Amino acid sequence: PASIVVSTDKPESSLKIPSKWDQTRIFVLRDALAKLTNRQYTLINLLEAPVLAAILAFFVKYSPTAEYVFQKNQNIPSYLFMSIIVALFMGLTVSAEEIIKDRKILRRESFLNLSKNSYFTSKLITQFAISAIQTFLFVLIGNAILGIEGMFFTFWAILFTTAAFANLLGLNISAAMNSVVTVYILIPFLLIPQILLSGVVVKFDQLNKIIRNDTVVPIVGDMLVSRWALESALVNQFVDNEFEKLYYDVDAEIAENRFTTLYLLPTIENLVKDGFKLVKENKSGELATEKLATAYHEITSLLKRVGKDQLADVDMINPQDINQSVVDNAIEFLKAYKVYTIGHQATAMSNKEQITKDLIASGEYDKLKNENYNDIIGKAVMNSGSTDRILEKDGKLHRLSDPIFYIARQPNHFLDYRAPLYVPVKHFAGFTFQTTYFNIMVIWAMTIFLILALYNNWLRKMFSLFSGKL
Repeated sequence: PASIVVSTDKPESSLKIPSKWDQTRIFVLRDALAKLTNRQYTLINLLEAPVLAAILAFFVKYSPTAEYVFQKNQNIPSYLFMSIIVALFMGLTVSAEEIIKDRKILRRESFLNLSKNSYFTSKLITQFAISAIQTFLFVLIGNAILGIEGMFFTFWAILFTTAAFANLLGLNISAAMNSVVTVYILIPFLLIPQILLSGVVVKFDQLNKIIRNDTVVPIVGDMLVSRWALESALVNQFVDNEFEKLYYDVDAEIAENRFTTLYLLPTIENLVKDGFKLVKENKSGELATEKLATAYHEITSLLKRVGKDQLADVDMINPQDINQSVVDNAIEFLKAYKVYTIGHQATAMSNKEQITKDLIASGEYDKLKNENYNDIIGKAVMNSGSTDRILEKDGKLHRLSDPIFYIARQPNHFLDYRAPLYVPVKHFAGFTFQTTYFNIMVIWAMTIFLILALYNNWLRKMFSLFSGKL
């Protein structure tokens, strides 16, 4: 492409440099014309996304019945995951050479003292535009083939946000490296962790114990865009599909009651009994204190719902004051609470049956479920494959079952965002956000960080610092 020419009627000594906005506009125009005149580049970038979507959707369009049924397609989670990896790959490859290939032109124009930030801004505009078109075409083709209903714009927003992050990652690498070969050597190192630590290939609770966290997503997972994007897509598809919307509140109540009766109350009872037994036998004072403290914390939480007067001697559940009478009273309270929960469960189940009867009567039940609900996504967000349903840690009992129906614990501090995978909402800075939109904002926050890194050339400075020490 030709260099920028500054036209003026004044003598050369009084040349007026265009404003930064005008420079950005000129850079964008030049970049766009250069790409559009390269027909091969334009054709490949326009066809890449829809062709990949068609190939991927064709291979994963599975149904055990003769007629394709979205509900029964076991590959939908894999499709959503691979779509995110494709968005990362396209975003990286489309931007990885952008700054390197312009270096000769930039050197030739250096005497004009043009704004480097205007140049970078033009790259953001063109790369975001390309990624927006690519991801739009990908979702358009893929969703149509697989019959994914009701999440077109949300899924496009997730993929575009992911691709925009990859654009910035590619631009930073392009600005920091000296050769195209080095850039493409780095791409696998950037993509493989995104695949491995997305929460699909290796479950977070099955990672090396050094980085694993048994109750929330580990920090290493929070550092990767694929984890935020995939959780956002799966949660959105389950919670906001037209079928589950009708059931979600009652399903959440049923899941909570089931967890309470089957896992929470029996575990609390065992903690009280085991703690008291250790106290009587004068064994392991630290362990007895830990068990009784956990039991006290959980029983106190239950009493907040029904009134503290239901167990007057709750404050005696500690190694110093506990006795057989306190234990008996605690167990009686837990039994009464179980009866109370079973009553609520019966009501919830009745409400769910009524919703089903109404849908069947209207003739909408099978159609809504077949077209909107996916069995495998349901199993994934309910953590059905795990045998662990409850975990004692840090003086609390943590619920591991049905995370999609679980309102995440209150944060430990103002900026605490951490939660189990697939919870429906996230807490942060005193606000509660739907997981889908919170995750998209997190990815944009990462992207903004990379924008700052690009404008300040942090990556090149870091490489220069390390190379100077070698």
